[in-house]
Amino acid sequence: MTELESEINVLRTGLKEIEKELEYHRNVSSQTAFQQTDKFISVMKNFVTVASYNFSELEDSLNEMKTKVCM
Repeated sequence: MTELESEINVLRTGLKEIEKELEYHRNVSSQTAFQQTDKFISVMKNFVTVASYNFSELEDSLNEMKTKVCM
């Protein structure tokens, strides 16, 4: 179980890093002319939304598994 929790923490950290990178690109693109032609921000925004939802589902499943194992 510890290894699984460790891997989930790695995923959590990676998702947070992606969110930081997206925020950086939002700030940079708001200062440049690429804002209207570059699709990176819109594509990554959708990715982060879906990934965050899926990660939340994963955490819920882990918590449910922990409760069932501890019974």
